[in-house]
Amino acid sequence: MTIWMSLDWPLLVGGKPIAAIPPYVVLAFELTILIGSLSTVAGLLILALAKRTTGLPYDPSFSDDRIGIFVPAPADQFPDLERLFHAVGAAEVRHAA
Repeated sequence: MTIWMSLDWPLLVGGKPIAAIPPYVVLAFELTILIGSLSTVAGLLILALAKRTTGLPYDPSFSDDRIGIFVPAPADQFPDLERLFHAVGAAEVRHAA
């Protein structure tokens, strides 16, 4: 865009070319970083607002000092999974209704 504007309104200064690439490299780089960061923030906000989080099994202690694992499984596999988690050292195993 900057080269197009320079060609549209030429300013002749000391015999230098009107549309030289090096002066615009820094501007293009900075604009790329700006557009990338703004796109990341916009995408984060859109996905955060679009995702439904009500009804998910969540315990506030997962944010403090614990790690929670959610395993969707049929009811007949609950005993096997419970034994597996206790065998590897799980502090607590709960079933989400």
